[in-house]
Amino acid sequence: MKNDEVKKVDFKKGIEGIEVINGTLRKTVWVGMPTKEDLESTNPLILLDGKKISEDKMKRINPDKVNSVKVFSGEGAKKLYGSAGEFGVIIIESKKNN
Repeated sequence: MKNDEVKKVDFKKGIEGIEVINGTLRKTVWVGMPTKEDLESTNPLILLDGKKISEDKMKRINPDKVNSVKVFSGEGAKKLYGSAGEFGVIIIESKKNN
């Protein structure tokens, strides 16, 4: 475990999930059932007309109301959105009613 970070776990409270991060592989793994918050923490940042929305809300968007979708990943997403873009960014622009 040379150069690895070890986190203290309180077993009396139970384990909702153990997050293991390998700096080289950049993989996140959970042992046990991850919580909704755990899963959401590794989702891309989703913006609709500049406002953050959930994946559930994104899935309910009527495709006929969408003007454009841009997807950023990797270093490009992190340069534009910092740590919020670590897992990618989806930018959705809706059609404006004129």
